[in-house]
Amino acid sequence: MDQTSQLELLVENVLAVLRERGNSENTVIRHERAYSRLIQYAHSKGQTVYTDALIKEFLHEQEKILSTKGPRFMEQYEIAFHKLSDVAYGQKMRLRHLLTVPLKATQFDWMLPLFEEKIRRRLKNPADIKTRVQNLSLFFAYLESQNIVTLTEVNIDHIASAFANAEDKPHFRSTMREFLTYAADMRWIPVDLSSFVPKVRRHKTVPTVYSKPEIEKFLAVVDRTTRSGRRRYAALLLCARLGLRNSDVCSLEFSSIDHAKQVISIVQSKTGIPLTLPLLPDVQAALNEYIEVRPESDLPQIFLRHRAPHLPLRNTTLDYELRTLLKDANINTDGKKRGTHSLRSSFASALLNEGVSYPVIQKALGHSSPNATKYYTKIDFTQLRDCALEVPRPSGNFATLLGKGVRS
Repeated sequence: MDQTSQLELLVENVLAVLRERGNSENTVIRHERAYSRLIQYAHSKGQTVYTDALIKEFLHEQEKILSTKGPRFMEQYEIAFHKLSDVAYGQKMRLRHLLTVPLKATQFDWMLPLFEEKIRRRLKNPADIKTRVQNLSLFFAYLESQNIVTLTEVNIDHIASAFANAEDKPHFRSTMREFLTYAADMRWIPVDLSSFVPKVRRHKTVPTVYSKPEIEKFLAVVDRTTRSGRRRYAALLLCARLGLRNSDVCSLEFSSIDHAKQVISIVQSKTGIPLTLPLLPDVQAALNEYIEVRPESDLPQIFLRHRAPHLPLRNTTLDYELRTLLKDANINTDGKKRGTHSLRSSFASALLNEGVSYPVIQKALGHSSPNATKYYTKIDFTQLRDCALEVPRPSGNFATLLGKGVRS
């Protein structure tokens, strides 16, 4: 849901999900109370849309009012607004939320919605937008801790210190580089300081790959006589046979399956890019087996949790089930990743070994850029050897040094 959504509409959506989940009436009333106060506060400020800055300001005001009532009152607000944030950013509303200490409102927060509007034109993933807004909010909090009054006072030492304190340095770097350039364009700072954001040294790992026999071995371990076993087999088969991300598997809907054309069509949750893949016979058979025993539900998602409330399957559940299967199948995982993304890299590796061209692999994986597909070239050692040039015979001084020729 985009930023222009009315607060009332977001609240209605959250409350509807709570009721669909079967939450108690007391829980619903508690959320309604928090949202009602937020809406009143927003209207008093002349605001009708959701922003992180609005939530921060509201929580800051409520903390003053409820300081004598104990931390539980603030916790209830935080829980309610975490859910509201999920809906506002187009994410699935989480069942539980880890409580975090809310950031204090700062004098710089008026820039947050402007920066958010800018990055929305470029970024497709709501989670990426949210991460960048939060990183910028952390930077603003750091500036206030240093008694900075205006952005014109910011120097390279402030940037370096804020970077050193950041927990997620890669995302903090990308956020700060974009914001500092934007701030210079908006004349908030006299000079573009983006080039002074420190670089992040990251070790580039080699993708984890499981061989076809290993994949068939752990799939064979699945007990397909049970409902959970059929779900597990069908979901992991989509990862292994088609290279789908677990987020796209868990959000797969009935409308995505075209049995007449024998294709699966989705919009990737990570990139927002449409992707169409063939509906392979064994994948279709596995899906049909699971749908026969799927819990009764009006939800459009195919894969559901089997304990009430029957919500869509979580990504973490699928990763856990794969780790369990690898262990049950006695597959050596030393030095290897055991999440479902390893099946995506294994799929790419299998295509490379079969001589499939990189543009075709790029299309199959749903990458928008060939650079993303290049990640998998690290596992294509065999084809890299085929591309190696013959080493020329030594000559000149080098040949003399080796004792294998005469000086030319």
